[in-house]
Amino acid sequence: MVIQMKSSLLLIVVFVLVLTAILISPAMATQYNPPWAHNYDFLYPDSDTRPCALLAKNNLSSINYNAYATTNSNYLSAFNNFKDDAVFFFIGHGFRSQQIPGLEHRGGAITFWDGNQYTLIAAQNNGYWPTYEPSKYITNYTTELKDVLLVVYAACYTGRTHYNLGNLVDKTFNYGGADYVIGFTDEVNESHIKYWADRFWYRCTYQRIKDANEGAKVEVVLKESDYGGVNLQNLKYRLTYTEYIYPARYGVI
Repeated sequence: MVIQMKSSLLLIVVFVLVLTAILISPAMATQYNPPWAHNYDFLYPDSDTRPCALLAKNNLSSINYNAYATTNSNYLSAFNNFKDDAVFFFIGHGFRSQQIPGLEHRGGAITFWDGNQYTLIAAQNNGYWPTYEPSKYITNYTTELKDVLLVVYAACYTGRTHYNLGNLVDKTFNYGGADYVIGFTDEVNESHIKYWADRFWYRCTYQRIKDANEGAKVEVVLKESDYGGVNLQNLKYRLTYTEYIYPARYGVI
């Protein structure tokens, strides 16, 4: 009887310890190891951000991310991959309503192009949609983005608040739970944003994210003689978790 009681108590203790470990361990959005990093660029009818995704991919691969580069990706593929990413990078067009002019009708989304159709990943939709592009929203997620370490929306107006769609950076950070998000509040010159992105991802392989961002902006000025909009940013971050993107890892919930 004593032996049986001791065995039962031991099992209870082991169960409690295992349960405690599960509860206090940070929940992971994915089990992929090494962590994913997806990078998207586009050959739009009026703009070409190639080969920015490839340069980002190579830099992220050098610090052991399982990094991918795609041109003219489908928005559904990007939306589905986002929830499993440690790093998400988009360089292309932000959103501007063609039907309604005015700054309040810009921002809130990134614009994908598959060679035939424009599509969007947007912050939110409050019931009135000003365009006909097929769309997915950050608010379609629940907790899936909480383990994303770094998001970079390198496009015009990605840090601006749209009157209906809201603010893409704020939604990704506050609602989605990503650790570090960068967007741009105004127009950015194409050559400037491409050079900023190239230098930012290179610097991220050995610097803190904030330092990489500031250093890349300085390099843009030295090369182009002005900022070209790359200094007009909306940044959100949880510094405890996101000072560096290396070693390759996910964010922490």
